[in-house]
Amino acid sequence: MASGFLACVASSIRGALLLGVSSTHVLAADDLVQFNPATCEFGAKLEPYYDKAIAKRQALPAEVQEEEVSYPVDLPFHGIKVTAVFIGYEWHGIYFDAPPEQVRSLFRQLGLRVAEDGDMSASGDEVAVTASIIETSDKARQQGLSALTCGV
Repeated sequence: MASGFLACVASSIRGALLLGVSSTHVLAADDLVQFNPATCEFGAKLEPYYDKAIAKRQALPAEVQEEEVSYPVDLPFHGIKVTAVFIGYEWHGIYFDAPPEQVRSLFRQLGLRVAEDGDMSASGDEVAVTASIIETSDKARQQGLSALTCGV
């Protein structure tokens, strides 16, 4: 995922890690989603989809580039489905076919810290990296019922 945005996020994350931000639990390597809230990484299995979303965005003329671009995914993940990946100006994430409460509960069962409001941000984050599981807006509802979004 070699876009300017992701390179910037990666640089910020490296800086945060150097400052001693402790990483929270990361999903097992065989999971489709290998999310780490401290680094905003979703895992190698979703990278090809992000690459396609980035290419889709870069193919648009500058004057009509959308603020957020998604690319469809249709893969199972612990009883729910990942339906798309998306990239925005300073954020990226994934959409699910399940409501936020169900996704939050699943991520808790998998060992991740998820607040009642869906916040998954790593504590002590010096660069304001935030992560949360949210209900999608009406505009994004065609992509999924909920989204795990992460960015600066």
